[in-house]
Amino acid sequence: MQSEIIGSRLLVYVRELNGETINSLALVTVTRMANQYWQQTTAQGGQASFDNISSGRYSVQVVAAGYEKAIEEVEIVGGGGQSVLS
Repeated sequence: MQSEIIGSRLLVYVRELNGETINSLALVTVTRMANQYWQQTTAQGGQASFDNISSGRYSVQVVAAGYEKAIEEVEIVGGGGQSVLS
């Protein structure tokens, strides 16, 4: 999983270990680090987009059939500035 901030949009790329886009649907959930649900969408073509991201720490979780659940922490600086993956 790779995340990128563009404007106030968080893009999540869902990939195989070799870097190729997965062929199955993936459920992507973004949660504020205070365990507060924020937003959820289905990744299509290996990409999910979340708009109107504000500063703070988020947990990004990806679930897809046939794969282990992936979770990464993302810190948004300046509401669309840059992201730092942990």
